[in-house]
Amino acid sequence: MPKGFRKDRTPAVSETVVFEDVVYYRYPDSKRRSDRVYYKGWRNGTKTYLHVAIYEKVNGFIAEGFEVHHKDEDPLNNPMDGSNYELLPVRVHRIHHAPHGIGRTGRPLLREPWTTRCWECGKEIIAQTKKKRFCGATCNAAFRTAYLRNYQPQLSS
Repeated sequence: MPKGFRKDRTPAVSETVVFEDVVYYRYPDSKRRSDRVYYKGWRNGTKTYLHVAIYEKVNGFIAEGFEVHHKDEDPLNNPMDGSNYELLPVRVHRIHHAPHGIGRTGRPLLREPWTTRCWECGKEIIAQTKKKRFCGATCNAAFRTAYLRNYQPQLSS
């Protein structure tokens, strides 16, 4: 058995593409979408996507603040002539793929915002995550203060 091989798991199924002597992998059965649909490889000590490497080969350097976008929205369509790629500013690219906005973690929000009520004052607020409970920091602090004032720990005897 090779060193590092895990006997308790089946080996990961992967597909490979070789481009400019770099091996790019994708894992079709992965839980993570980026591993499932994008070919990734290590080029000059840096993780690189196949579509980015092809774009750089055909069109040259990618300026900071820009990302390579698949024109036909199919991340598995990676023609070697670079005909399926366009360069978009990062913000435009992220908005294109995240129509409901981008959350605090930088990931796209997967559903439309909805309305709910503030737990403290009852004011109607727009929520984009399940954690949105208060209309602002003042209501949040007031709720916590009231909760702690009314909280009495159970002492066991």
